[in-house]
Amino acid sequence: MPVVATAARSGLGLDELKAAVLGVARHEIDTEPHKVQYDERIEHALALLRDLPRFRGLELLCSGSNHCSAPVEEARAYLRDRGLDAESCRSLVAEGTVRCAETIAATVVKEQSTAPHALDRKIDHILTSRLYGLPIMLTLLGAVFWLTIAGANVPGEMLASGLFWVETQFSWLMTSLHAPPWLYGLVVTGIYRTLAWVVSVMLPPMAIFFPVRRTARSATRKP
Repeated sequence: MPVVATAARSGLGLDELKAAVLGVARHEIDTEPHKVQYDERIEHALALLRDLPRFRGLELLCSGSNHCSAPVEEARAYLRDRGLDAESCRSLVAEGTVRCAETIAATVVKEQSTAPHALDRKIDHILTSRLYGLPIMLTLLGAVFWLTIAGANVPGEMLASGLFWVETQFSWLMTSLHAPPWLYGLVVTGIYRTLAWVVSVMLPPMAIFFPVRRTARSATRKP
């Protein structure tokens, strides 16, 4: 089968891949498909269905349909006599496919003598262990919360000073306009003061916590 190098994200090689698929479908590219060897009982049953394509014979042997031709019933009877039903056939076919894939991979894939991610695996083993995983996680979580709370004090105070300075000016403006008490209380000491408290208290911790959390997740994510 033709092998085409592709990269889905950048779109590299997709046109070549489409051309290769079209060439195989039109029989313009000669292929020599690898024949998967299954359990000898499955192979014998497939030999009884030599008039059918191999994939179609597997499909009929592994299905539970009742209306089949005489050769198919003969092959199924052969398998039943040896303790294989449709589900067992599917399991054996899957095992044969996986075994074939492992053989091909062992032939064409070469691994380095030294594991390239040995250090990462050691760190993962420590961080996910039952003994050290939970204490390390709680320590890191506590450090993030401490950084969030301690680091938010200074910008929170600066933000509160600025917002309440604006409140003072806003209050002077409403007083100079002779605003009625109900409007002054609703707008100045109600809506604006509440908004100023919420923003000065909540915005700095959120501005610290979420970037730190995102950075930590990006650092622990595998490339």
